[in-house]
Order: sequence, then structure tokens, then C-alpha cells
Amino acid sequence: MGRLLPFVTLVTFLVGCGGGASLSIHNGTGEALTVEGLPEGSVSVAPGALHQVRGLESKVALKAGSHSVDVPMMAPGGGAIWSIGGSACFVEGDFTQYYELPPDIPAQAAVAGMLKEGETLYVGKEKVYAQPGQRLPKSHGGGPMRALVQVPCDATVSEEIARAWVEMTLADIQPK
Repeated sequence: MGRLLPFVTLVTFLVGCGGGASLSIHNGTGEALTVEGLPEGSVSVAPGALHQVRGLESKVALKAGSHSVDVPMMAPGGGAIWSIGGSACFVEGDFTQYYELPPDIPAQAAVAGMLKEGETLYVGKEKVYAQPGQRLPKSHGGGPMRALVQVPCDATVSEEIARAWVEMTLADIQPK
């Protein structure tokens, strides 16, 4: 029992530190909308604005005016985007090479997924370390390094163009 208690304490600590998942809400309509159904309560999102929700630990049913979406439960650290109106586009970039390759070897970002114009919900499949507008962490313990990046909708016509846009935004999201 003496060895089990520290193990149980560690597991409880790690599970508690998961912090839930993150959701970015983009209001692509021409009017301010009140988003209802969030654990933190209702929140107003201005036209063209992005609102970040952290710590989601269950699925949520959201409503904003005539728009609604069911966001499924995500693994701790997961990330999703709700593009109200479907007029904003996002790419899930994989920046793993920037952390794993030696500095003298050129690294490339990869596209792990996209939210294209007309689509309203994107749920990442891996842990997301940065939501749109956030910086990547300075260090990483290994595994996939994913970030959600807002891009012009024209960039989502092909994976190659999307990757080029994600790499262009790298300067904005790299740690300082």
C-alpha cells in the first residue's frame, strides 16, 4: 500500500492537470452574437472576433442566434473551432519537425487538417498546443506539436497552399 499511494497521487495530479480541451469560437456574421451553452456561461462575441474557451471537460451544445453546434467531448489538451457562419478558415498545423530536427536541418510544417469556407466545426485529432493567435511553447517533450492557425480561405484550396500559409505564420506563433 505504501507504494500505491504515491502512484495514485501522481495519477490524480496528472489527470487533474489535463486542463480539459480548448475551443475557439469565430463570429463570421455581421452582428454581435451571444453564445449560450458554455460552462462559463453566456459570452458575447463581436463580428469577426475570436473567443477562446479553455478547460472543456465534456461535450457542449452551443447556440448563437440562429446558429447552433454540438461540440463532442475531446481528450484533454484537444482543440476545436466553431466558425459561426462558416466564413473563416483554419488549418491544424503540425510543427513537430521544428522541435525534433537539429537546428542545421530545415524543418517543414505539415497540414493535419483544415476547416474550409462553408464548414462550421473542426475538431483536432491530437493534442493542440496553441489555439489561433497563440504562440507555440518554447520546449516540447516529444510527440506531435500541433497548433490551430487562421488562414485566408483561399489557402484551403489545397494542402500545399495551406502548408505554405502555415509556414508563413510561423514567425507570428514561434515562442519569443
